[in-house]
Amino acid sequence: LLRNSLIFSTYIENKIPKKSPNIILLILESHVANRCNFLNPNLQDTITPFLDSISKESINFRNCYANGTRSAYGLSSIYCSWPVIPGYPLNRQQQYKIKGQKTFASIFKEIGYETVFMYGGDAEFDEMKSFARINSFDKIYDHAEDKFLKKFHLDNKHEGVNPWGVFDEFLLNRCIGVMNEKDKSTPILISLFTTTNHLPWIIPEKYNNKSLIPKYESPINKTPFLSSKRTMRYVDIVLENFFNEAKKYDWFENTVFIITADHGLNIFNKNINDPKNGHIPLLIYNSGLEPIEIDKIVSQIDILPTALDLINKENYYGDLFGCSGFKGNDGYAFRNNDYNIQWIENGWVYSEIIGLDFNEYYPIDLFGGQKTSSLSNINKNSMQKKCRAYTQSAFYKQKEKLKGNFLWK
Repeated sequence: LLRNSLIFSTYIENKIPKKSPNIILLILESHVANRCNFLNPNLQDTITPFLDSISKESINFRNCYANGTRSAYGLSSIYCSWPVIPGYPLNRQQQYKIKGQKTFASIFKEIGYETVFMYGGDAEFDEMKSFARINSFDKIYDHAEDKFLKKFHLDNKHEGVNPWGVFDEFLLNRCIGVMNEKDKSTPILISLFTTTNHLPWIIPEKYNNKSLIPKYESPINKTPFLSSKRTMRYVDIVLENFFNEAKKYDWFENTVFIITADHGLNIFNKNINDPKNGHIPLLIYNSGLEPIEIDKIVSQIDILPTALDLINKENYYGDLFGCSGFKGNDGYAFRNNDYNIQWIENGWVYSEIIGLDFNEYYPIDLFGGQKTSSLSNINKNSMQKKCRAYTQSAFYKQKEKLKGNFLWK
């Protein structure tokens, strides 16, 4: 498990494709690590065999966390490289309704990329479409406007889940079409956000054959979100089909695939906003990259600077709140849900509810992913200070961005 930043830098310089690679960012709805076989060795069910196989060929960040608990917060953290703070998600904040902010699409557009946002439903939901347009996505493909996606019915049986969007196989097929239609002289960034692994967790009828997708556990079992095991298995199948199809085209070799999630699922309830619920996959795959497992703690806000570091454009992430996963040592993650703030570092969690005299410290056990160090009173005070300072910095710097004063430069 590599941590040394010099090793990271040397590795990336030698292995990234010489030509500016295409980037396909696959944001999977509700893909919690607890139900990914490659992240949870104790998982008895076979749910993600394809992701398991591709993780062995990828840069695998084993300790990645969602910064928030809803899709809008996850997308905001990924696209803006900014932590979740109490209040509305960033895609609904005034700061990000003004052109000129540093976001995933705006930075990649600045360095010469075509930028595309893809969603299987109506992207007007939660103001995703307006945010994408203002923040430099050149094209938007969704069920409301795209001719290919519009022809599928949201029927809960064959083509789409009402009301969320088309089944993921059709969105992934559309992505193949977009890649084949693109200008070959211009690299492209495609951000694709799936919908199928969302309540009510429905799969197409043709996959109800038990040999394709088993029932897993009896309905008598009270396992939370039991049906999501089946939708996650469906997503894994169509992802495998997507990759097998993509390999047929010449753009595949020069494309970096980043696979992550918008958030996890509330499977665990021992602690308030238990961070195991926010443990999500983060894989970076390119046929020319050798596999590495990285145990550094990262979160969604680190994905953009990591991608820029990967293509040797690290000078573009100076205004971002996140850090490259290829830099530094053990790392940390900050999470927020309403008035609960959390700091995760060295195998421990500090959790506090703002405005109440409540805080707690406890070790986090991610299936043997990180070793837990001892926690002294000094460490406790340090974690509390870091968590509070981080929250305040993120909040006040957001307010300054609205005024146009970038204090951190």
